[in-house]
Amino acid sequence: MTAKATAQQIRTELKTAFPAQRFSITTHRGSEFDAIYVTWIAGPTRSIVEPIASAYASDNTFVFFDHIASA
Repeated sequence: MTAKATAQQIRTELKTAFPAQRFSITTHRGSEFDAIYVTWIAGPTRSIVEPIASAYASDNTFVFFDHIASA
């Protein structure tokens, strides 16, 4: 599965779990691995979001998080 398709699945899962929260989900392709960055301001804590999005990580696709506690 491509990083773009994986990011779309993460986006769908997070939107279902947190319909009022806005997330920024971006992808970066590398020569050896792909990275997906999940960023959001306020709202749910990282400990709640991380298990949902990390379920889509693989050997060559890593998921990174950046939670800004308040705006």
